[in-house]
Amino acid sequence: MNASVIHVRNPWLKTRAETEWDVHNSYVGGWEISDSTAVTIASWWQSPGSVGSAFAALASGAPVVLGDLLDDIRQTRRTLPADQEVDVRALDMLATWAINVSPRDA
Repeated sequence: MNASVIHVRNPWLKTRAETEWDVHNSYVGGWEISDSTAVTIASWWQSPGSVGSAFAALASGAPVVLGDLLDDIRQTRRTLPADQEVDVRALDMLATWAINVSPRDA
């Protein structure tokens, strides 16, 4: 079975304020975050290590396997204190975006 792959071509990053605005309004409105918001959220936690490499791939415009991205989200989310609501919601919205757009070549 082929793994679902997400590939956002020519990603561009938003400011923190723009990203938080899109996350909040998408959450309240019940719609998906934009591709650029997803890429920006991934850039916040990208790392060359075992956790964060899928974030780095998405943030840099490389193809990323859905399962790898969801693993990065899950593992990163576990490390966040519950009171960091903005970051927790951003990761949740990134996961929802990834599931709903996969497979995708944007």
